Amino acid sequence: MQHRKIVLHIFGATIFSWYYWFCIINPTTWHLVDTINLVFHEAGHAICIFFPSLITALAGSTFQILIPTVCAIYFYRRREVVSGHLLLLWVAQNMVSVSIYIRDAVPMQLPLLGGDSSIHDWNFILGQLGILTWSATLANLLLAAAYLTALTATFRTIRYFVLQYKTATIEKVRP
Repeated sequence: MQHRKIVLHIFGATIFSWYYWFCIINPTTWHLVDTINLVFHEAGHAICIFFPSLITALAGSTFQILIPTVCAIYFYRRREVVSGHLLLLWVAQNMVSVSIYIRDAVPMQLPLLGGDSSIHDWNFILGQLGILTWSATLANLLLAAAYLTALTATFRTIRYFVLQYKTATIEKVRP
């Protein structure tokens, strides 16, 4: 019975992981989760609307990454490590998405919510900080961190299930 439960958990984790890896590998395609991410992004702007413009602009991408990070921490604190690991894939997917937005700070070709009259957050942020020319470097750093996060989460999930399966096998053999 224990083996069946582990296999079902592995199946669920595999589907979840596959979806997020698909999103990470195909970042310019709109995915269902991007709708949720957009809500968190825009909520960040709305929540911080009374702060200075630089903070308000930065809050969108910050909330987009922060919300799934807080969810992952919640599961880690409850010692639900697989859920925490899998939510790190969501964090990584958001990091990839934000890296694309940062990379677009100079060409400003991405369609923005609100159309052409909208302010491009990262053009504004990096322009205000005087580092607009660093956009590609910053995007590459965030993208590398995203891949590292996704790989770590994936390998730790696999390791967890291998250990669980071995433990269940040993317990099954014991008299």
